[in-house]
Amino acid sequence: MFETLINQTGISLERLAMLCEIAESGSIGAATAGNANRQSQFSRQLAELETFFGGELLDRRARPFRLNEAGRELAQLARMSLAGLEDFLARSKGASTRLAVGAGESLIQWLLLPAATQSKPGDEVFVFKNLDTNRIVEGLHSGQLDIGLVRSNAVPEGFHRGGRLDYRYALFVPQKLVPKRRALDASLLSDVPLAVMEGRGELRRAMEAHAAKSPLHVAMECSSYPQIATAVASGYCAGVLPEFAQHYLPKDVKMIDLGQAMGKNVLRTTYLIWSPKTELIKPSLKAKAIALAKNLGCSP
Repeated sequence: MFETLINQTGISLERLAMLCEIAESGSIGAATAGNANRQSQFSRQLAELETFFGGELLDRRARPFRLNEAGRELAQLARMSLAGLEDFLARSKGASTRLAVGAGESLIQWLLLPAATQSKPGDEVFVFKNLDTNRIVEGLHSGQLDIGLVRSNAVPEGFHRGGRLDYRYALFVPQKLVPKRRALDASLLSDVPLAVMEGRGELRRAMEAHAAKSPLHVAMECSSYPQIATAVASGYCAGVLPEFAQHYLPKDVKMIDLGQAMGKNVLRTTYLIWSPKTELIKPSLKAKAIALAKNLGCSP
């Protein structure tokens, strides 16, 4: 059994792990961080794999060199196999197993990190990766991630769901920015300086539509909700944030419900998901995912 793989030159666990490293980093140069000796070693090992498999694994027409389709396919196969062996070895020795979780920065900082601290230290090594939805789904397919938190309309067909997380966005306004004798309602959205997410995301478009008669006063653009929260906490401006951000803001910051004014535009449903293929090689994954979902307060 496996005669074509065993005791053959050109293939080894080390070479396959190297291929996975290139795939995750994006190129040989990125994987070796400019180290000339390692770059030479990786190039040699990659050439040996190409000789063994009888075809190119690297697209040498691009700069920097990146894996071609065959290289990416082999890297995915290798990653799943090596991850399964590594998980089995750790469980056999009673050591901590690695749990890679992909989510947005706000979910990581405000929900996942507190949830992880409810686990017994040493049970697993949590690896949190701040990624957008598309990259989370890609990571789950490739095996780079074990678990992902993604919006409801992005869950791939056939993936397992460990729990549902519903939350809303609200307007957070430092008390000193509220005009005197002004009601604390959604109309403040047009009357206070705001920190907003850069780009033209769904929530920002909804905010602008709500304030169409009086344009938003954008004072700052940020790349994450924790950045907006920092600006709000300083008293510099207001911001629209997930409602759970309230626990990490000063008491003089007022939370204003936007549901009546903006309806479903401020509602979000997120699922904790994982790939059935990953569960096959990591039998304990389902139990870990369900435990994490419970600590997050997810509904079934």
